[in-house]
Order: sequence, then C-alpha cells, then structure tokens
Amino acid sequence: MPIIKIALVDDHAIVRQLMANVMATNPDMETIADFESGEALLSAIDCLKVDLIIMDISLSGMDGIETIKRLRSDGCNTPILCLSMHLNRTIMNRAFKAGANGYAVKHDPFDVLTQGIRQVVKGERFVSPTMEKPTVDSAQAEKTLALLSPREREIFELVANGRTALDIAGQLNISERTVDFHRRKIGEKTGLKRIPNIVKFAAGAGIVTD
Repeated sequence: MPIIKIALVDDHAIVRQLMANVMATNPDMETIADFESGEALLSAIDCLKVDLIIMDISLSGMDGIETIKRLRSDGCNTPILCLSMHLNRTIMNRAFKAGANGYAVKHDPFDVLTQGIRQVVKGERFVSPTMEKPTVDSAQAEKTLALLSPREREIFELVANGRTALDIAGQLNISERTVDFHRRKIGEKTGLKRIPNIVKFAAGAGIVTD
C-alpha cells in the first residue's frame, strides 16, 4: 500500500500534534514534516518530498491563502488540502482560486478529513460536506434567529465560525461566564443547545459571516 507523505502547516502546536496522531492511525498516511507558519514551509519546500500539504487558512503572519499563492507562483504543484475553521464560501472560493485542491473544515469528523486527503492525492477536488449548498431554508433560519437578542445573534455567529468562549470573551470584552450565559439562552430559544448543532445549522443555512 503506497504511503501518503504529508506536511502539516498550522500555527498551533497542539493542532499539529493532534493531526499527526490522527494520521498515524491510518496505515496509508504518514506525517513527515510540520510547520508553524507559511514562511517556514516556503523556506523548506525545495527540500520537502511530500504527496500532500495540509494548510490552515488562519496562520499568523502570511496566511494560508497567500502561502498557497506563493507556492503556486514558485512552481510547487504538490496537492494542497485546506483545513479551516471558516464556514465561509467566499473564503473557500479564494482558497481554490489561489490553487488549493480541497477544502475541509475543523468541525468535520476525522473520517471526512481522511476521505479528503485520499481524494485530493488522487487528483480529485474535495469540498467538505459541511460546505455544500444550503440545506436549511433561509427564511426559516432567519425566523429562528429573530428570536435572539442582538448580543445573542452576535455570539451565535461567532460560535458558528469556530470561536471559543475565550475568543468571544476577548473580542466582545465580556467574561467567559457571560458568554456561557448567552449560549445557554441561545439554546433555550432556538433548540440548538450544542456547538455542533449551531455549526451545522449555520452552515446549512449559508448564514455564517466570518
């Protein structure tokens, strides 16, 4: 069985380690390099012999899309699978325009990610099922969201875009306890009591705004 040799690019060490551990559970995949930035990848790419690059979009410094543009302009044809927290079709389309071969999201189960890896390495385009066209009626979605206060709607959209309670607290200058309070109220009003439910609802309605 041919081994898919993978390079990971993510500015969070714990994410890179988690991803490497997931790769290690698949007999046809091996992580042979990881980088914390696009700049670090670009400096090593000439010596790198890999079958796939998994690229985070939201990198510190040069972001993932700009890194992809640089790789392609430098003549690198290695398949690139974006792995992003962004449930935003505009960002996804920018990634494909830059030269990405696939787009997975961090909300996906690991088996979806490994499916994307195998698909992209075979030369096929991959789009996360989460990013397919809206599956929730937009009018019904807005009716549901109309139940929320402006602050609850703001927090709903931040949660849907992958922000943690700590991130939201910092951005809105409120406490994590207040964020948790608003999330409970959102669950009571909409019935979407778990983060995966919020993400699925928002992606299905095509209303994420990140």
